[in-house]
Amino acid sequence: GVRMKVILNQKETELADGINVAELMKEQKMSRAMVKINEVLIRPADYEATVIQDGDKVTLRRVVAGG
Repeated sequence: GVRMKVILNQKETELADGINVAELMKEQKMSRAMVKINEVLIRPADYEATVIQDGDKVTLRRVVAGG
């Protein structure tokens, strides 16, 4: 498949073209995370619908339950 380059957590990373946030989280083995694309916070309700674009700056931070 086609690969695109994004910046994932400050590292250049190749992803499958057209991948959405939910799929990316599965790839990264994260069930819960804080997700930002180009500094915009993505809500969990939008993970399926949010497709990552070539050149996007993506931040995935594991969310730890409790506190």
